[in-house]
Amino acid sequence: MADDTRLRALLRQLESADWKTAKTAAIDLGELGDVRAAEPLIGCLSHTNPDVRWGAAAALTKLGDQLKGTEQAVSATGKLQELLADSYWQLRASAADAFGALGATQALDLLISALNDPEEHVITSAAEALGRLGDRRAIPPLIACLQRGHWAVRAFADKALTALTGQEFYEDADKWEHWFATQLKKQPQTDSGTDPEALWRGDEKARLMAARRLAAQGGEGAIAGNVLLALQGSYEERERARQAVRAGGVAAAQPIARALVTSGLSYDAAELTRSLESHFDEIRFRVEQEIERQPKNADAWIGLGDLYFVHSQFRPALACYEQAKKLGSHSEHLAAILEQLQIPAYVPKLRNMDLLRMRFSGNSTRLKLDAPHDFA
Repeated sequence: MADDTRLRALLRQLESADWKTAKTAAIDLGELGDVRAAEPLIGCLSHTNPDVRWGAAAALTKLGDQLKGTEQAVSATGKLQELLADSYWQLRASAADAFGALGATQALDLLISALNDPEEHVITSAAEALGRLGDRRAIPPLIACLQRGHWAVRAFADKALTALTGQEFYEDADKWEHWFATQLKKQPQTDSGTDPEALWRGDEKARLMAARRLAAQGGEGAIAGNVLLALQGSYEERERARQAVRAGGVAAAQPIARALVTSGLSYDAAELTRSLESHFDEIRFRVEQEIERQPKNADAWIGLGDLYFVHSQFRPALACYEQAKKLGSHSEHLAAILEQLQIPAYVPKLRNMDLLRMRFSGNSTRLKLDAPHDFA
């Protein structure tokens, strides 16, 4: 324990009405390394001054190793969740740092979502925290960071991936994806003999059986099972599954994207994304990855079109549907939705509109649309 006199003096300063004094005291308490300061610091996470909140989060990061597994860590995690949504990026980054130091595994989904933050410092902090938490569910979104981001984002994502896997591929997204796909193939089937890929094979009855097994087993495959049950299960199953999908957050992005590129499921899967608005970009990105792998896959183009259409982005939706038609798709769904885009409500928006050109950026794996925005 640190000197009691020094500790008491800093705790008094932490309560000062002068925010500069309080902020400095918070930082000094972190350097002091005395866990008796944890409760007052946690209280300062709700301070009215953002600088004091930042100092408290930085101090808790310093105390993280000592607080892991304690009730104080749980209490801090609840307050830090608010900081991760703060308007100041410095606070969001500091909150991510603290999550990693505290071993806050319950913040996994929040940190994965933070990988899409507009500020690169927040992304690098989130990536580093995910590497420290050690949960391999973070691997796919971290690989995605290697494909779209500032050099610092790519460096931190690569470092986190190495920490999670023990592998070193030096920011080479293709090698990471190949390695991860290989690991998935090596994984043994679940106790019931079901693996997530069974959801996309066979007839509807076989898919539903696989989905029910996965959902019942829990674990990483459960979210994929619930996605399919939300689309094709009974009424009662759909309601329960939709709740599970919403709770799954960004972890649902991959199975939803898989459903979007599966014939017969795409439009319902697109409707399901309404409850995951904050993860729209992640879902879209995963569908775009499938299109890059198979640019002549008409079902994938229809799925991307459905995703845009459901979110009222009609111009890119039409472009995707036209591309699917050019690739030879004659599905009734495609014909019906193209016809729908010609009804009077849409005509003023679409009349005289040149079809959007599709292209791939030379330095990014992101699919680019000329104007992927709503109508004015």
